[in-house]
Amino acid sequence: MKSPKGPFRFLGYTALAMVLLAVAVVFAPSDSAQQIRTADIDVDTIDAAARAKNKDWDKKKSTGKQCEPGTGCGNTKKRGGSVLRVSDADTDSTADASTDTSDAPNEDGVEPTDSVSTDPTVSQSDTGNLEDGISSPTTLADGEGDTTVAQQISTSSGGDGGDDSSSTTESGAETTLQSSTGVVTDDSEDALSPSDGSGDQTTTSAQATTAQQVTTTQQVTTTQQVTTTQQVTTTQGTTTTTGSTTTTTTSSDADNSCCAEGYAGVHVDASSSFDKWTEGDEYWPFINANYAKMTVYGSYWDSRLEHYNRVIVYRNVYAIHVGSSNATEHPEWILRERDGSPVYIPWGCSNGCPQYAADVSNPQFRQDFIATLKDLVRRGYPGMMLDDTNLAWRLSDRNGNDAEPIDPATGQTMTLTAWQTYLVEFLEEIRRELPGVTIAHNPIWYVDSPGFDNSLVERQIQVADLIQLERGATDGGLVDGTGRYGFQSFLSYIDRVHRAGGQVLLQDEDADSEDDLIFNLAATLLVNNGGDLVSTENWDYISPVSFWDGFNTDLGHALGSRYLDDGLIRRDFTGGMVLLNEPDAGPVQVNLSKPMRLLNGQQVTSFVLDGREAAILRPA
Repeated sequence: MKSPKGPFRFLGYTALAMVLLAVAVVFAPSDSAQQIRTADIDVDTIDAAARAKNKDWDKKKSTGKQCEPGTGCGNTKKRGGSVLRVSDADTDSTADASTDTSDAPNEDGVEPTDSVSTDPTVSQSDTGNLEDGISSPTTLADGEGDTTVAQQISTSSGGDGGDDSSSTTESGAETTLQSSTGVVTDDSEDALSPSDGSGDQTTTSAQATTAQQVTTTQQVTTTQQVTTTQQVTTTQGTTTTTGSTTTTTTSSDADNSCCAEGYAGVHVDASSSFDKWTEGDEYWPFINANYAKMTVYGSYWDSRLEHYNRVIVYRNVYAIHVGSSNATEHPEWILRERDGSPVYIPWGCSNGCPQYAADVSNPQFRQDFIATLKDLVRRGYPGMMLDDTNLAWRLSDRNGNDAEPIDPATGQTMTLTAWQTYLVEFLEEIRRELPGVTIAHNPIWYVDSPGFDNSLVERQIQVADLIQLERGATDGGLVDGTGRYGFQSFLSYIDRVHRAGGQVLLQDEDADSEDDLIFNLAATLLVNNGGDLVSTENWDYISPVSFWDGFNTDLGHALGSRYLDDGLIRRDFTGGMVLLNEPDAGPVQVNLSKPMRLLNGQQVTSFVLDGREAAILRPA
């Protein structure tokens, strides 16, 4: 029989080659086995720090049952499951039923303090300012350059939040004595007027300078009267005055955010889907105990402020709704293309975009918008969430396609720099007009990488108390490294916010597993300066009926800034450590020098972290 000719012979040879290739693949070592890296992690520093503290170093003085994260204690729906690939030989499969749970928050996720902690532990940043991304190949510093006094004290606002002479802060805020200006501020925009309790005051002003920069982190407790004393030194001209500040406060509606860098307060976006948990009285105790802050909408919350008022009310900073009175009565407030067509915000455009893009340079639009915000303040709202504070182009035609607006000031096509300038000037005007009001921004962080100088980005950050990063650390567009979309650049942007005195909210939008939640929480803890927030939009993990235990995680105070350890990003705390493998990075075999426990209670000495995975560990 003759061999086949032409294409049939070719197909026969091709089939044989494919069979041989398949056999080779079956018997060849896997790529992951060939490419896996090893990280040998020394945990002696953490172990020594834990031993140096009281046996109950992380136990909050609280009432109620203590809950260990991962057990489902205090929750309606229990969650479990292994987060990492752990070697059976290195795992305590029994999870040690006798495990000490003294380091766990109570079942409500709040740590009410019944006395003032005198713990003198101090956490200092180990590097200087971080302006242009990563400061060295091995150090990932937060660049704060501050001394954080790790005191847990109980305090609250003695004023209305807008009183510049207020001598107290609220919501677990950081109180910073800034060496550059001498102005004493906190994240609620209240200025401090230190008093020694005898009528004498040491007052700082824009012309005064402080002799040192000090950041004190404070924990708030409800219905608790506490007296705290702090040394304040200011230098005015050639005269130096040293005095003490004694503040006695009583809090009736305190923020439950924790003071330590190893704990992140929980934020909830209380959209209409959340309404079912606020229509009766059943869930208010849980909401007050577990949620540090909420974003709320419209007049719906007016009647609910008496139940929960740690809120920021939503407003889009340049939206004019199609069909609204503003659109009908003030068409000149809407940006337009050269042919006169209105410009839109490219969101929800499947049947035509529902929002016009406003001309934020228009004085009348600004005045009307600010008047609306002031009305919300009069109604009792202490903060504003300003959406779309974007210094990148987010302008489209009716169908969501890119559009080029005409600049009303020049009659020419608007430039990006012009848009950025108009928006920043508007945001600065809002800040001036709303002193004492918490202002949150929701910007696109990568409009200008931290490695590039853009004063407009810095000015936008400066006038925000809170920056919402709405896709969090689980944003699918993040990659490893220090490029424009690099994960280290993402963390460096957060450092930039902290240096300006703001906090961040890592608002995860895509979490569908505990792996995602852990990664977002771990990223928050890597940068947290004591006031940052974490969240998810997945109700299966954050609602009052299915609250993820991991949100109760408290690792105590940071022993320093984050840093690179065998290719992983690491941060150490008095109560454990965080290890994170960046997105797109190869798998890493982690070998611990001593056993530690994962969030689910599993004891491990080795495990594998894939790309975009993290481990939050406590001493075993």
